Amino acid sequence: MLIWVAIAVLPILFKPSEVTFNSFQLQGIYVHLAITILVFYLCYSVIIPLLFYKKKIIPTLILIIAISAVASVSLSYTKDKVVHRRMLKSPENQPGPIMKMHNEMAKKSEKMPRRYARRMYPGGILFDNFFFFLLISGAALSIRATQKWMLEEQDRKSLEVEKATIELAWLKNQVSPHFFFNTLNNIHSLIESNPSFAQKSVHKLSKLMRYLLYESNATLITLSKEIAFIENYMGLMKLKLTDKVKVSFNYPAIPANISIPPLLFNPLIENAFKFGVSYQEESFIKIELEIEDKKITLMVENSISKNHPLQEQLGIGLANLRQRLDLLYTKNYDLQVEEDSDTYKVKLEIPIDES
Repeated sequence: MLIWVAIAVLPILFKPSEVTFNSFQLQGIYVHLAITILVFYLCYSVIIPLLFYKKKIIPTLILIIAISAVASVSLSYTKDKVVHRRMLKSPENQPGPIMKMHNEMAKKSEKMPRRYARRMYPGGILFDNFFFFLLISGAALSIRATQKWMLEEQDRKSLEVEKATIELAWLKNQVSPHFFFNTLNNIHSLIESNPSFAQKSVHKLSKLMRYLLYESNATLITLSKEIAFIENYMGLMKLKLTDKVKVSFNYPAIPANISIPPLLFNPLIENAFKFGVSYQEESFIKIELEIEDKKITLMVENSISKNHPLQEQLGIGLANLRQRLDLLYTKNYDLQVEEDSDTYKVKLEIPIDES
């Protein structure tokens, strides 16, 4: 609406100072503008949605050509037969620059061949009007097509964000059942062999459940809370370990303003306890956390238990972790896995969120 209003006032605001408009000349200008608006919105609101969007290209072109032809004829008839004739007969009509030009062009048109006279004389520019309205129809098509593309692009991005959010929530929710499944199996094995340890395990498990239920629903959690969860989890796992298993967890002082997505490190630590512990021979789990160069690096190294083939280590926990990392950081992370006959190493590097 602002654009049309601006177009309507342009002839008055930016006309040369020596030019004056009478009421009939303004009528001619605004008749032209009114027909232009009518053509624009017929194409914009009717033809394009009903035909062009449905891939009916030929009917669209035929209707646009027909509307442009009808509009050019209507404009020529209205201006030449109504506005101009009334203007010539009106007492308001005083000779001026525009009127003199109009009369001179009319006189020249009488002496020139008809094909040139129709081009020179304002009442005979039917051909030019036709192409003008074709241009207006093309502008309507371009604007509507651009708007449609922008809306579709916006909808596509919204769907991608929604899909990623749902998928990320699903992947995060898979961590808890997987974690509880492994932990309950461990507690079950302790009930008969060591009931007191089983009771302690249930108590520690309740603390972990409180974290999973109330803390992990957030998008980000402070790194200090995540480390506390890891230590509680390791304490729970250590209850059933023998002296043959050496477990260490080293990390620096944790700044309070560093946050990470919850339960991001736990799948790696779970796998280390699940696949790296042996009760018949010496084994180890070594976990190190580093914070430097605006990155957090977690390194998990464990011995390989002969009770579990290496390929089993890429279970649901690590698979979910890879998908979560893709959704959270796109390609702005590094996850490396190294394995040999004796050890299994995982290194995860993510950017620091200091929000």
